[in-house]
Amino acid sequence: MASNLDSKFDEIAKLFQKLYVFSNEEVVEFLDRIKKFPEKGLDELLKTLQEGQKSQDVFFTQVAGNDRDFPQKLSQVLKLKLQTMKNEFEVDERESAESILKDL
Repeated sequence: MASNLDSKFDEIAKLFQKLYVFSNEEVVEFLDRIKKFPEKGLDELLKTLQEGQKSQDVFFTQVAGNDRDFPQKLSQVLKLKLQTMKNEFEVDERESAESILKDL
């Protein structure tokens, strides 16, 4: 039974990561909360996320059909977001290291 729940958690986590509507912080928060869900709730959530993934795919297909440059634009936005996240991480790490050194 535990492995069945583990596989559902894994599938839910993968689907959350594929949905662009959620930030990383929201995904982490949702995944923490669902640990308390009953199995039936997990099944419903899994079904809802799968439907959301399909709807997102349809949406992006339609948008891409209307704007041939959409994939390139989306790629640029995602690269910029990734760079921003990387920069924020580096700042956090540097501040943390400076704080540790200051405490010594």
